Amino acid sequence: MPRLSQGLKSIQWALAAMLVLAGLSLAQAQQLPASARKAGFIAVEKTVKTYSATTLSGDAVNESSFGGDLALIYFWSSKNDPQAAGIANIGKIKMQFPNIRFLVLTQESPDLVRPMIGEASMYPYIIAGAKQAILAFGTPSAPSWIFLKPDGTIIAVRNGKFDPSSPGGIEALAAMALTFLPGKDSAAGETIPASAASSTATAPAAGSFATKIEIDVVTDLNLARTNPKAYAQLLREYRKLIRGNYLERPGEITILLNEGVKAVDEAIAFLERQAALPALSLSRGLSLSAGDHARDQGQSGATGHSGRDGSTMSQRIERYGQWQKTIGENIAYGPSTGRDIVLQLIVDDGVASRGHRANIFNPGFLTVGISYGPHAKYGSVCVQDFAGGFIEE
Repeated sequence: MPRLSQGLKSIQWALAAMLVLAGLSLAQAQQLPASARKAGFIAVEKTVKTYSATTLSGDAVNESSFGGDLALIYFWSSKNDPQAAGIANIGKIKMQFPNIRFLVLTQESPDLVRPMIGEASMYPYIIAGAKQAILAFGTPSAPSWIFLKPDGTIIAVRNGKFDPSSPGGIEALAAMALTFLPGKDSAAGETIPASAASSTATAPAAGSFATKIEIDVVTDLNLARTNPKAYAQLLREYRKLIRGNYLERPGEITILLNEGVKAVDEAIAFLERQAALPALSLSRGLSLSAGDHARDQGQSGATGHSGRDGSTMSQRIERYGQWQKTIGENIAYGPSTGRDIVLQLIVDDGVASRGHRANIFNPGFLTVGISYGPHAKYGSVCVQDFAGGFIEE
C-alpha cells in the first residue's frame, strides 16, 4: 500500500507539472466530486481567452456563450477518433443533461467533418476549423475534455478518451451538474435550477422540478435504454451481493428475494441482446401525476396502481395534460438510491411478467415523470409515469 500511495502521488505531481506547462494552475482536487476525479478529471483554474467561432449550423459562439451554464468541451481529431465515437456519445446523452452545454472543437475543415458526423442534429454543437478557439483554451491535444463553470472559467481537464455515456461518465456528469450549477445544494437534496440553455418541449430542464434522486432515476433509466450492455455489467456487480435468496450488502439490512440470482441472470441475458433505445425526456406534467400517486401511497402505506380516491393511472396523468400514443406506470418500493430503484425494476424479481422491465424498454415511451418520497410501510416509494409524448395543459 505505501508504494502504491507514493506512485499515485508521483503521477499526480507529473500531471500537475504538465498542466502548469500548458498555462493551467492546479486547483485543489477536492473541489471536484469524487466521481469526476474517478473518471480522470483533474481540477484546474484558467480563464478562457477571447475567441469567436461559428458552429456547423451557423450559430455564433464566443468565450461568453456559456454564461450561466455548465459546459463540457470535447477536443476532437479524426486521427485519434476516426469513427467520431466521442461525438456520437455526446449525441446520445446531450438531452439527458439539459443543464450542461456540450461543444466539440476540431481544427479539421467543415468539409471533412460533415460527412464523418452524418447527423445534422449534431451540427449546432460542433465548431470545425476551430484553431483560434482551441488556442483560447490553451491548445489542448485531441482527444481532451474540459469543463467550464457557469462563469466561463475552466474548472477541470481530462486528457485522453472519455465516454460520457458510460456508467462512470454518467455519474461524473450528474455530479458536476449538482456541484457547479448555481443555486444547488446537493447535500440538502434541493433541486438544480432550470438552465437558460434548455429550450425544447421534449427535454425540459429536469432540475427545475426534480430532486436529486429523481434525476438519478431518469439518468439510470436512460443509461439502461441507451447502453443496455453497460447496464448488464452493473447487474453482474449486483449479482455478487446475492447469497442464495438473500441480498447482502455490507452495513445494510439483508433483503429476502423471491428468485435470487435466477432473475438477475435472466435480466443480464435480456440486456445483452436488447437494442439501444432513445433516451427518455423528463416531463414536468408526468412528474406531477406521479407525485399525486406517490404522496397518496406514501401516506396510506398502500401499493398498486389505484389511488385511494379510485383514480387510475390514466386519470391522474390527464389531470395535467394530454398523453400521446401510449402510457404506462412503474412503482418501486423500498430502495433509497436512483440506481437501486432502476436495478430493482429491471431485474423484476418475483414479477412473472417482467412488466416493469418491459415498460423501461418499451420503444414507444419517449418521456417519463418521476416522483420519489417516503412510504408508511416500505420506507420509500418511487412512481414513474411513461408516455409516448405529453402536452401539458
